[in-house]
Amino acid sequence: MEQNDTNIYPKMRLYEEFDGEVFVVDNVIDLSSALSPAKSGYNLFLLCNSGRVQLEMVNSTITFSAGQMCILPSNKMMSKTLVSPGVNVSLLCVSDKALKSILGAQISIWNKALYLQKTHVIDASWCHTLKDYIFTVFKEKRSPLFKEIALSFLRTFLLFICEQFGLADEEEGEPAEANKPGILRQDMLFSRFLELLSSQSVKRHPVSFYAAKLCVTPKYLAGLSTRVSGKSPVKWIMEYTMEDIYTQLRMTDKSLKEIAMQTGFPNTSFFGKFFREKSGMTPQEYRQQVHRN
Repeated sequence: MEQNDTNIYPKMRLYEEFDGEVFVVDNVIDLSSALSPAKSGYNLFLLCNSGRVQLEMVNSTITFSAGQMCILPSNKMMSKTLVSPGVNVSLLCVSDKALKSILGAQISIWNKALYLQKTHVIDASWCHTLKDYIFTVFKEKRSPLFKEIALSFLRTFLLFICEQFGLADEEEGEPAEANKPGILRQDMLFSRFLELLSSQSVKRHPVSFYAAKLCVTPKYLAGLSTRVSGKSPVKWIMEYTMEDIYTQLRMTDKSLKEIAMQTGFPNTSFFGKFFREKSGMTPQEYRQQVHRN
């Protein structure tokens, strides 16, 4: 967790794991201080155990109450937080890197729900038993298989949420996306950008490459990406490229030269510099760390 993120969550019990990529808080004592105003570098899962919460976003208001979960993608800006007396909220924070790694191919469901359908509140009646388990897992850490157990649990938890996204869509009886009055052309275009990015074997291309395929200008694509997701196309391209590199280093025995070529880098020197700037370690150090774990 970065220092500025730590400052956002004062006086909370944090159970950190995975080098700060994931952490949980069992009872957020002061939600207003924790979330308002905040532009978090984490994807936030706020489970309301009691009371009612209202989040004032830049262009919308999100309200949720006991038995519901509010899900906010990273880089969402909150201007004000209002809570009822006796509110109790549990919080799970997952970085973009961890989210992509855990969800894998199902990340498209997440992106569609959060950025296109703008689904932020789901029923969480199924969640309380799982919540008790996650805090037990993160607190105890007694098993030598802790990381494998925690990762398996987090993947199950996130897949349940992806399933709830689909159920919420069905219950509302929503029409096809192309005919939805609430879905703007720009939102559909952003969804196409993510699908195009995901489908590329080599993702590290300039923004102009993707803009041309979408028949828009790079400036237009940059503007709509930032408006819809809070992140520029350059950041999306970097994150997807890094996830491909992490996967290759973790799951294969390919040489660094092979991985560099397959992920769009002209040589291993440039590849190593890019990876170190984004991860804080060299590709060799990351691979060694994975093997040790």
